[in-house]
Amino acid sequence: MAPIEVETGPMFSGKTSELITQAERLIIAGDIQGVHFLVFNHATDTRYGESVIASHGKTSLAAIPASSSHDILTHIFTLKNDQFQLISGREQLSAIFIDEAQFFDHEIVNVLIFLDDFFRKTLGKNLNIYCAGLDMDFRGEPFGPMPDLLAVANKVNKFTAVCKDCPIESSRDAQYTQRLINGQPANYNDPVVLIGAAESYTAKCHQHHIIPGKPKPKIGKNKT
Repeated sequence: MAPIEVETGPMFSGKTSELITQAERLIIAGDIQGVHFLVFNHATDTRYGESVIASHGKTSLAAIPASSSHDILTHIFTLKNDQFQLISGREQLSAIFIDEAQFFDHEIVNVLIFLDDFFRKTLGKNLNIYCAGLDMDFRGEPFGPMPDLLAVANKVNKFTAVCKDCPIESSRDAQYTQRLINGQPANYNDPVVLIGAAESYTAKCHQHHIIPGKPKPKIGKNKT
């Protein structure tokens, strides 16, 4: 497996905070040991600025906005005669960080595997890759490329939030992201992507996660 670590779970569970914590360790190492890294955020996420990743707790880190997995490559390589060539200085990279991974295209998995292979086979060094993203959309269904990222990762940290609908004395871990429209649960048929924070989303446990209009699972009979 590639050296990919994925921080996942619902909104407000601390995924981005963990990503920033990992990066801050390398900032200290960079001052002492010359460690270099890049941070990417999906370009659609401008809640806290266009060139930053930020937790809901307001810790932040400068980042490169990327609209696609190809954009990540173009900040590391140039393409010359159909061959990828490292941009000068990128051979010193030790890690990359990607936030809001669920918004990227499915090609991101192949891009990260390519980066891992290139650095190991061409440069003889590991490129550590850290991703954070929602494992499920507001419907409670797998989100974008996240299932594939989780499958190829060699480490997965799955976080939970706190369900605000549960009494304090019996609070349950919130595994789901609940979208709210005018304070009410969004319908299953609403668009999957809607950028927002506490004004549009909250975290819910299984008992309190409500999706009006969600079809019941179809369970087929076994054929013999």
